Amino acid sequence: MDVPTLMATQHPDSASRYFSIKDEVEEAVKDVLPHQCGGFGCDEKMIDYEGKLTPFLQPVWILKRIKELNLDLKVKPGKDFLLSVRCSSFSRESPERHIISLLSAIMANVMSTKEFNICTVKYIIHPMTLNVYELIGVQRRIIKLSGFAREELGLVSDEEICVIPLVEDINTMLRINELIESYITMGRKFLGAYFDHIRVFLGKSDSALAYGHLTSAVGIKIALSKLWELANEMSIGVFPIIGSGTLPFRGHLSPDNIDLYTKTYLGYYTLTLQTSFRYDYERDKVLRAIDMILSRRGKKVEVVEYENELIDSLRTCTLKYLETILRLSDIIIRVSDAVPSRRERVERQVYGRELGNAVLFTRDEN
Repeated sequence: MDVPTLMATQHPDSASRYFSIKDEVEEAVKDVLPHQCGGFGCDEKMIDYEGKLTPFLQPVWILKRIKELNLDLKVKPGKDFLLSVRCSSFSRESPERHIISLLSAIMANVMSTKEFNICTVKYIIHPMTLNVYELIGVQRRIIKLSGFAREELGLVSDEEICVIPLVEDINTMLRINELIESYITMGRKFLGAYFDHIRVFLGKSDSALAYGHLTSAVGIKIALSKLWELANEMSIGVFPIIGSGTLPFRGHLSPDNIDLYTKTYLGYYTLTLQTSFRYDYERDKVLRAIDMILSRRGKKVEVVEYENELIDSLRTCTLKYLETILRLSDIIIRVSDAVPSRRERVERQVYGRELGNAVLFTRDEN
């Protein structure tokens, strides 16, 4: 199948309903079903193990449910949609938790190749990527675990799962071309991995939280411009994913703002349809927004000029944002603690976010 465009996620941002672990299997089925069958027609579903209490076998359960309902006649796993796993962090979490999240993807392919004669998981998303060594480490583990699965678990496909770097740090976004070029070169040299295309995930909401909305928005536009140039220089397909929420601060990717959003971030190929996008708006409005996303994917990027001057201005914006956010942090935490939970996640103290890189960005110490 082609590179997906509509990625349904498991973000805890829905105002209208709570999703338990048990709900998430039926939710995934609805996400990938065609519009005519009451679904959203998404061609990719992200299963999330980053800071979330997702069961090890959830990807397998989703495929089994599709088989039980005979829905594979309407939507073929691996051809009409993919399951993509966001693993836990290679460097920030324990090796055993990270390996278990990788195995969840591989076990889904074991089941998928037996039942549907095709792999349904072709990509693993690595969160909070800061350097190429994390990506090489993840890809190396995937290769080793896939080999084990072929020998011991009945995996019959030689197709390797590819890593998608999720970049949420502005310093890394501004050097995204260097990161991806290094990944392609080192993957070939050290792992024998040859990529015919690369998908790169740019995170809007977490970068806005750390650096402020303006810096986050402009940083993504600069990254899109750099990825476009890299694709032309290396003659390789580069397909950007942008992860945004519906609220303005988290990116404003909502059915109400879809025209402006798709014009602002020209060059995207895949967008995340987070839970709020799918469930907090009228269905007809959601489907019209999806049509617009599809019609504008892969358009030519708006090349960013005066990059150095822009970056200097962004440092000032981030500094003012941090001064404000730190002054209000106690109030923000108290309010956030009062917001009802919408997914089963680990505690903030266990899997929070840090502002250290944002501080370095304001000082140009990177």
